Amino acid sequence: MNYHLDGEVIDWVHSQASKIPFITDITDFLLEISEVLTQKGGYHISPRRWRKIGGILRVAAFCNNPDPHGNVGVSLLDCALIQHLVWHRHHQKPFVWETYLKVFEERLQAMPSAKICTMLPVLQHGIIFGIDRPQRAELAKIVATVVRTSEEHERRVREQEEKNRLEEEQKRLAEAEEAVQEAESQMLIDAWLENMPPEERALNLGERK
Repeated sequence: MNYHLDGEVIDWVHSQASKIPFITDITDFLLEISEVLTQKGGYHISPRRWRKIGGILRVAAFCNNPDPHGNVGVSLLDCALIQHLVWHRHHQKPFVWETYLKVFEERLQAMPSAKICTMLPVLQHGIIFGIDRPQRAELAKIVATVVRTSEEHERRVREQEEKNRLEEEQKRLAEAEEAVQEAESQMLIDAWLENMPPEERALNLGERK
């Protein structure tokens, strides 16, 4: 079946895509990729080219989004498309993809596991422009590995927090028990003094006439 996109549809897609924001995390992600490509690969990507790439990524984010009424933003997965947009010679393409994967994994490690898990259904069944089946599997493997590591880390953090909470609770109970013992001791002393003759009580309290 052949599909035909007329000019009005294309203009409408561009119009809708232009409204999609780049959050700071994605901007930083792309800047880090750009720095690696420049420093290690000798790439030069002009600001004008990055602006064009930004427009393409917005279109990809709009087209990849399964819910047109949901909140749409350029995601880390949408940015996989840059492997086709920044190289000058075809032999450079693998280095771009390797750089994307490296920075992608580093970014995932700073994210909560619950957020990372939302990527797995997209990688398994969703639409992602610009990547083939092996690359999709490669990304899914990275995501699954980071999720396991992240969940283990979060579990250890929760265990440490629970340990700290119990120690604080034990400390609080010990302080409360000590305060009760001091109060009871003071009550016994007061009762003992109360039953003393006035002269003897004055001597015990260190009073002087």
